Amino acid sequence: MTVQTDTSPPDEPRPTPAPEEDPASPAGPGPHAEENSVPASGAETLATGPGAPASGTAPRSRRRRVLRIVKRTAVALTALVLLATGSLAGYAYWTVHRSLPQLSGSTGVPGLDGEARIVRDASGIPQIYAATSHDLFMAEGYAQAQDRFWQMDTQRHVTSGRLSEMFGPSQVQTDKVARTFGWYRVAEQEVTLLSPETQRYLRAFSDGVNAYLAHHQGAELSVEYPVLGFVSGDYRPEPWTPADSVSWLKTMAWNLNTGMIDQFQHSMLAARLPAGTADALSPGYDYQRWAPIVPDRAPANAPEAQTLPQAPAPPAPAAQAAPGEPAPVVPAAASAALADSAGVRTVLAAVLGPQGTGIGSNSWVVSGSRTTTGKPLLENDPHLTPSLPGIWYQVGLHCTRTGPECPYDVTGFTFAGMPGVVIGHNADISWGFTDLGAADSDLFVEKVSGSGYAYKNEQLPLTVRKETIKVAGGRPVELTVRSTQHGPLISDVLKSADEVADDGKEPDVPPHGARDGYAVAMRWTALDPAPTMNALFALDRAKDWNDFRAAAAAFASPVQNMIYADRAGNIGYQTPGRIPVRKAGDGRRPVPGWTGAYDWTGYLPFDQLPTSFNPPEGYIVTANNAVVGPDYPHLIGSDWGTGYRSTRIIDLIKAAGKLDVAAMERITQDTWNGNAATLAPQLLRVAVGKDAAPAQNLLRGWDFTQGADSAPAAYFNAVWAELLKEAFTDRLTKAGVKSYAYPDGGGRWFDVVRALLDEPDSPWWTSATDPSVHGRDAMLRQAMEKASADLRKRLGDDPAKWRWGALHTLTLQNATLGTGGPAPLQWLLNADPIGVGGGTDTVMANGWDPQKGFDVIWVPSMRMVVDMADFERSRWINLTGASGHATADTYTDQTGLWADGGSLPWPYGTAAVDRAARDRLRLTP
Repeated sequence: MTVQTDTSPPDEPRPTPAPEEDPASPAGPGPHAEENSVPASGAETLATGPGAPASGTAPRSRRRRVLRIVKRTAVALTALVLLATGSLAGYAYWTVHRSLPQLSGSTGVPGLDGEARIVRDASGIPQIYAATSHDLFMAEGYAQAQDRFWQMDTQRHVTSGRLSEMFGPSQVQTDKVARTFGWYRVAEQEVTLLSPETQRYLRAFSDGVNAYLAHHQGAELSVEYPVLGFVSGDYRPEPWTPADSVSWLKTMAWNLNTGMIDQFQHSMLAARLPAGTADALSPGYDYQRWAPIVPDRAPANAPEAQTLPQAPAPPAPAAQAAPGEPAPVVPAAASAALADSAGVRTVLAAVLGPQGTGIGSNSWVVSGSRTTTGKPLLENDPHLTPSLPGIWYQVGLHCTRTGPECPYDVTGFTFAGMPGVVIGHNADISWGFTDLGAADSDLFVEKVSGSGYAYKNEQLPLTVRKETIKVAGGRPVELTVRSTQHGPLISDVLKSADEVADDGKEPDVPPHGARDGYAVAMRWTALDPAPTMNALFALDRAKDWNDFRAAAAAFASPVQNMIYADRAGNIGYQTPGRIPVRKAGDGRRPVPGWTGAYDWTGYLPFDQLPTSFNPPEGYIVTANNAVVGPDYPHLIGSDWGTGYRSTRIIDLIKAAGKLDVAAMERITQDTWNGNAATLAPQLLRVAVGKDAAPAQNLLRGWDFTQGADSAPAAYFNAVWAELLKEAFTDRLTKAGVKSYAYPDGGGRWFDVVRALLDEPDSPWWTSATDPSVHGRDAMLRQAMEKASADLRKRLGDDPAKWRWGALHTLTLQNATLGTGGPAPLQWLLNADPIGVGGGTDTVMANGWDPQKGFDVIWVPSMRMVVDMADFERSRWINLTGASGHATADTYTDQTGLWADGGSLPWPYGTAAVDRAARDRLRLTP
């Protein structure tokens, strides 16, 4: 995408307001009715945790950020002066200064019922106080618009397929894909299904955003808008709507839909490789080594079951298909249509970041029997594509008096543009999410002829709708979206209009541009309207396990793992979401749509989804591992992630003794590589040339950890990348396999190589480019020697001085102008590269793709540890900062601390919030 940037000096330091002017003091007694104290000097807000700065010093990340702002602003302004006149540089300075929002004092916000207050700490994180739910969510909308409106605006244009209106012809393909899926259309339908209460909250949030828009335009909103004017002329943001908030759930569901990736990969490998060969590249989940989240036993000691509400669903399910049944037969002639369909991933990845099995998350909860306090601790760190600003927005939402009319006293993380809190805690419970990897989508290969498609020996009419995509600086683009009863034809979307028209031919008679009469429809739970937003507000006010499960019952998509802890000492797990019931098939491969044999018949009832309450182990760990064992009677998922992270976390919990918050944080920083523990000993048994021997010696005595300063980790990962290329990528390329089926280097490939180590003469050990390299040891030798030569060029001739962090870098980029704006602007908007430890399928999951290099492509997007004995001991950290304004001192102030393994205090009670306060803003009607 192409967006804009900013060249202005940093904020001036803000003096701490005097206590008598404090607008944040609660009006009367309430859940936070401690005596307000004079705000402290700031020591109470200092970060601690693994790698955090020493107590009593300002966070290094903030000092670095301020220095970076000063330097980059100076350089950017100098560049502008050299490129233009002094008046232009002055305009740039003025423009940037105008974009920074008012954070202190008071301001009028029409529509409020009464006064609301936004209290921000030194990291710019807002804690919001109001007397009514309406005012609470309206103030949240106002605060988010102050901090992140540019991000909110671009995100809603992604989901609605309207990026071209902002950025011109370069985004037409992206818009076509989004409109073909119909994300925003579904979101608009979902708004009508929501409870009246949820609809009121969404309208209040929208009113808060729009109240800010009413008095801020162009540069007053964000520095990007004046730059955007050069592309789209008179672009002005439209008012915010409830559907804008709801639609982002569709984008998140897309990013977490690993099942579709698996189907594309399985079909491509089966089509291009000899019979049986592809199976070696898709090892199943090893239940002997890795425990599932919920063992095969009935939950014990659970509260008495209650009748739970169900999301609207199709008719009652029929018998469920069993995993592992014979693969469905799809004609080879359909492979071109499947390849067309796979292209939608590439298009969306350019805007939303990559999908992949490594994009998952960690979460775990331990009972009081394993903690120093006797109360549970809960951890969560979702793994997502890095962005600047980050995807998460930290917030606290506090009713000044909690009760039926205003039941919220909650804090945690939400998405920019979404009201409430998605992950966090309230006064009674805490919860977290990880991706489940559910079998919640199917690719149906359809026989298309003329204006219809075949189904059960009949010809049914295609559903057709027309879309017009407006394009800044260009002519409108017409889009035809065709659908079958299974969903939209995603194989159409990247074709020209002529090609789509040509597809109305008989199967196996390929006219010019047609795909042999076949097309691919996508059936996906996220495209069935459901009131998921009801669940999020219900979570925010839940008081116990039954409330938590009732909220989970309303959660439809994306299907997630949910963990739970409460102040009473209970811990639990629940699978929420819509799990389809199929007549046949297991969601691993594309299926023929014309037979009706693989149709969905409904969704699993909520009471048949996996759950656990106070398990005897005293812990629950979810890290994208299998949810249930092979004997579970229903199909939940079929292509689970591996158990490398979950097993390591369990081992660390067991070895830790009594856990506290600091011990939980140390687990998040574990970089042990389970793949290295298997492969490195085998590498040491192979003789290498004298040039590579010093590098190979790095592996002797290595403990398999991957800190940023590790020389052995640098070498091992370079060997791993070479091995994957030599053994697999080159051979797959030669066979005509598309890049989306190449090795991603994660846990699945750990196990592929693990199995092949016992087959020294497997064909996979023969080089596709150099047949003289034949056999396991020869292949391992070549990988080690090539890796050594590569790192000598990159990092120097002394292997002892190599560092993993010198290769494995995270570069946070502004997702719009930071990738397509002028160089000085990119330099200002983007963060400096940071060398980090960890890797794919380690607990510290800073993932990388061996097809693209060692750069980090997904990360723990935030981290939190909640202490149920004392919320004020809880810790949190975001990947970037609270602000989306590039020159604010809270733009990337948390990044350095995040990279060092540190965290911030997480104030919750009124007194703690007051002590941490830096800025206080009163909103009045």
